[in-house]
Amino acid sequence: THFRAALPYLHRVYFDTRYFIEELQRQYGLPPTLAAKLHYLPQPSAGGKPLVPPSRAGQRPRIVWAGRFAAQKNVELLMKIVENGASFEFDIWGSGQPEIEAQLVDLAGRCGNVHLKGTFASLAELPLGEYAAFLFTSHYEGMPTIILNIAAMGLPIVATAVGGVGEVVNEKTGWPIAERHDPRPYLLALAEVVSDPGKVEAKVAAMQDQLATSRSWQNFREELLR
Repeated sequence: THFRAALPYLHRVYFDTRYFIEELQRQYGLPPTLAAKLHYLPQPSAGGKPLVPPSRAGQRPRIVWAGRFAAQKNVELLMKIVENGASFEFDIWGSGQPEIEAQLVDLAGRCGNVHLKGTFASLAELPLGEYAAFLFTSHYEGMPTIILNIAAMGLPIVATAVGGVGEVVNEKTGWPIAERHDPRPYLLALAEVVSDPGKVEAKVAAMQDQLATSRSWQNFREELLR
């Protein structure tokens, strides 16, 4: 509400996504003198011990979704993916709007491949080593911290490429999906995660390289000092 009026009096404004910078430049038509004050500062990853891929012999692959039950998180798309993904088991962690939670309870009653796991205070509480992939759905985003933390753990990510998500999850590091309504590209991506361990290994390695360079705490500190 005060960005445009305050900007002339600020020396610099830091953003954790390029997406926000581009959006504000577009929205306010900033001249070069003001646009030069907007600075991209990648949020560092918290790091973590990489997970060991789970054994899936004789079992349906387990997929994890974790977050708030809210309109922003495109739970409607998540439900479509579950309904059309009978070859996967989906564990859904989180809580939120009662009406959306009621829809998920109804979904669990109709579909045997989805399990509502309840709330969680931190990712450390989730048995992430048991999952084949992390599924992220959303209508709009900034830079979701959960994406950075999941990426640091080495879990393959299939995510809606909105906001700043695509700055972390790209074709080299994961499975970014532009579609926000059709479940099919998500199911195809999940199937590839399960069927192509070589590609998973390559994408996870590329993600780790990205986090270790542009999203390290050392890089964050050096960028601030500059």
